[in-house]
Amino acid sequence: MDREQEAQQREEERRQAKEARQREKEEAREARLQMIQERRAREDAERELARQRQLGVAKIAFKAGFFGALGVALASPVIVIITAIFWVLVIGFVQGFFSGL
Repeated sequence: MDREQEAQQREEERRQAKEARQREKEEAREARLQMIQERRAREDAERELARQRQLGVAKIAFKAGFFGALGVALASPVIVIITAIFWVLVIGFVQGFFSGL
């Protein structure tokens, strides 16, 4: 009878140890899953931040290109007008100089 009880007790201890190992494995698995989820959430947040930065850079580049082109478009007529005034003055001076002779 004693041997039977000892065998049952050892069997119960083995079963409890096996259950404890299974619980530890499950807890470790849940911890890994939680770490993976946290890492994914962090990566998603970083990806969203990078996307917003990229959009910001794109807006700045668009504004720079737009206002640069606008500046060139407005500078061209100003240069033409200044050049025209210069040549009108030069031609007037030359005509005045030669008409006085």
